[in-house]
Amino acid sequence: MNNNLVKPADLKSLVSLPEYIASVVSMDSKGFFSCLNPNHPDKHPSMCVDRNHPQYVHCFSATCQASYDLFDCWALINDGVTETRKNSTGKEKPVYNFNAVASEIADHYGYTLIGDPANNLPEPPLPEPEPEPAQTSTNFREQLEAWHANLNQTDYLQKRGITQTTAEIFNLGYSPLTNSIIIPYGQDGYYVQRALNPIEKHDRYRFPIGQVRVYNAEALKECKTVFIVEGQFDALSIMQESGVGAVATSASQTQLIVKTLQKFKEQDPTINPTIILSMDNDRAGQKANRALQRDLEARGFTCYVNPVNGDYKDANEFLVKDREGFRQKLQHVINQPDNWLDKYYADIKQRHDYPDNIPTGFKNLDDELDGGLQPKLYVLGAVSSLGKTTFALNVADNLAKQGRHVFFFSMESSKREVTDKLLSRASCLSNGHKWTQLQVSRGAWLNNAEDKEKFDGLFKAFSR
Repeated sequence: MNNNLVKPADLKSLVSLPEYIASVVSMDSKGFFSCLNPNHPDKHPSMCVDRNHPQYVHCFSATCQASYDLFDCWALINDGVTETRKNSTGKEKPVYNFNAVASEIADHYGYTLIGDPANNLPEPPLPEPEPEPAQTSTNFREQLEAWHANLNQTDYLQKRGITQTTAEIFNLGYSPLTNSIIIPYGQDGYYVQRALNPIEKHDRYRFPIGQVRVYNAEALKECKTVFIVEGQFDALSIMQESGVGAVATSASQTQLIVKTLQKFKEQDPTINPTIILSMDNDRAGQKANRALQRDLEARGFTCYVNPVNGDYKDANEFLVKDREGFRQKLQHVINQPDNWLDKYYADIKQRHDYPDNIPTGFKNLDDELDGGLQPKLYVLGAVSSLGKTTFALNVADNLAKQGRHVFFFSMESSKREVTDKLLSRASCLSNGHKWTQLQVSRGAWLNNAEDKEKFDGLFKAFSR
């Protein structure tokens, strides 16, 4: 009797799913790894073997919750399956040829199948069209050509403002089987599908299993000016209308840009493109712009935050709504990546509408200074004992009365001497009793109750 003859259902008990998973994925110290769900761009490893049901792996992300058995995992990892459908229980399951996968597993572990695989496992995938086969390096180019030839079956690219020329340059395609636009990342088999009629918003893009990549990353080492945006269509829009480089990554994957640039820099130390950050016009995009600018500048790269989106969410929306306006804005940003002239103009208007002169409190001096001090450095020079410190202290006192913060530092006068001077001056301006600096310091105002009352009022006002 051949002990290697097994039914497909037996493979679940004969093949250890935890051991198989450990041999093909990279896990963290707690056993978590990147989710295998092709519709879940996992930001942090969120899938692990279910400890209560070790014949399944489970994603603990609140928005995913995918559960896969041995056959599902094999199809996703080894056969490049990216299409999913909801099964009878409402769970998203990968769509694949079950018979073929069962046979692959059996062959790999030295078993021979018997029986009808379709009748031996609970919850088989729903009978849907098989996904397009995984591509190898030898046939991927041919598949891209076939997808590209299908573009005449959809007008989606025209609606997104993408021209036929751009589609040809970047080898875009259309898959009737999955009703999606194909966006290749190169010639090595990596591509993204943009579903045209997704069930839910998060289902729009489907990414291959494996390492997440930067779209059009080569532009970072080949172009002198490179925009960094969030979407592939944003990058295509910029390159189509300007001729400069553009790459795309999600707002949560900005470190991919940093690592990619560092890698290119190690290969060629002369690489230093002008990088213009233009992530989506929302809070996440603005946060990503700031984080990228900080990280890239810390590594010596020339980097500016200068979004080309205008009043729109992203570059592609701007292109669709106002092509000519987008072109003008794009060229303006390319010519002035630091946005210096626009900032200069805005600053003049700001100072005109809200003058930044700081009155010294001495009218004659303020008139000579066209309204007061400007935000710059002033040096006051005079011979010794002419009153430089006293004058500067009076100006500081006047600024403090305007509600401005003042820092006064003296190498010659103590804190007590400075306070004596200020109180003496305050008494001279109060239309009351006038005390000299020495009288203030020695407490001459304590000689009678009337003087003390006047000084206490002066002191209370000065304290404020």
